[in-house]
Amino acid sequence: MAKIRYKQRIHKNKLSARSLRYAAADQMVRLFPALRERWMFPVDAVPMAEAAVSAAAFDTLVIDAQPPAPIARLVKRPTPLKSVQKVYTFHDATVIGQSGALIQHGKLLAVRPNPNWAVSLRPRNYARRNLQPGVLHYLLMPPVPAIGHVFHWLFDYVTPFMTWLEERTDREPVQPIVNGKLTEFQRRTLDFLVAHYGLLAPVGVSADEAAFAPRIATSVLEPFAPRAMQAPAGLKALAALGRHLSWDKVDTSARRRLYISRNDAKLRRVANEAELGPMLTAHGFESIILKSMPIADQVRLFIEAEAVIAPHGAGLAHIAWMRAGAKVTEFFPAATGPYGAPNNATANFWIISNQQGLDYAAYEAAPQTSRHDLFQIPLDLMALVLKQHFAPL
Repeated sequence: MAKIRYKQRIHKNKLSARSLRYAAADQMVRLFPALRERWMFPVDAVPMAEAAVSAAAFDTLVIDAQPPAPIARLVKRPTPLKSVQKVYTFHDATVIGQSGALIQHGKLLAVRPNPNWAVSLRPRNYARRNLQPGVLHYLLMPPVPAIGHVFHWLFDYVTPFMTWLEERTDREPVQPIVNGKLTEFQRRTLDFLVAHYGLLAPVGVSADEAAFAPRIATSVLEPFAPRAMQAPAGLKALAALGRHLSWDKVDTSARRRLYISRNDAKLRRVANEAELGPMLTAHGFESIILKSMPIADQVRLFIEAEAVIAPHGAGLAHIAWMRAGAKVTEFFPAATGPYGAPNNATANFWIISNQQGLDYAAYEAAPQTSRHDLFQIPLDLMALVLKQHFAPL
């Protein structure tokens, strides 16, 4: 019974503490309906397109290039790729601070077919608050577990928001709704958005709050994936955002070469980086770990870079700042071996490269040697890549 009931509610039927908590809470609110309102925990959903009072649509760029072999199995759709960025406006909806989910008249507003309910809903006695009437609120709230994720913040939220701000003709006051606790990347980005577009100061909603908005807008990509697909206006605005984030202290003559290490991460670590180091250094590559860097330094590195080599990971979202023609080389663990294909691998950085005019290449390295995608890049493969794409400095 659980499989039948939840196979369309829990992404890929993952058995985890989160999915078990969702299933248990769902059963509780069905047995005791009073808990639905107390926990803000709906059991029904409605598509956003049906619930919205208005919608604005922005065509994304079209990607007609054929993906390289390691990317082809990740795209899931035939090329040419094209999506539509929709911005829906709703009346009388409540924002859940833990996930950024929207609830209207007791129903979850579904972003996509078969939404991942286990991510959107969590049983909690949320503190209720009413947001200021007379303004249009805009939802910019990643789920709490994804707050620090560079790619999701930049491409699921900020770039679509900038597209809408660049294209809209109605100049009524707009107030972003944001996470109660912000990362440095979020805070600096919001400073730019408020100053550049004349927005009202953002209102923060904490993880234990539920905020009611008389009017609220949010962005949805249709089809839902690949998530990196963006409209031209938002992509063009990234340059100004990058200058702001880097404090306008970029050396425009720099031609840096970066190897982005993930040896501080849990997933997709390269086990033999020490062996790769000498040949990378000989070709002018600096080994960089992004996690401990201030956001200004991270953005500046990529603006100044002429080439980036990296295993697949969220830090590659920063290629959005790179100049047209710069080289991006991405390595994936091979899909063979006892652990199969890597976890959560996507085609997003190939898509960003196409949209930004970057020279992109992708390679499969050795198979994973652990369930956390630990893998090696063979020395002969790295030597071939460097010989084909990069002259020694």
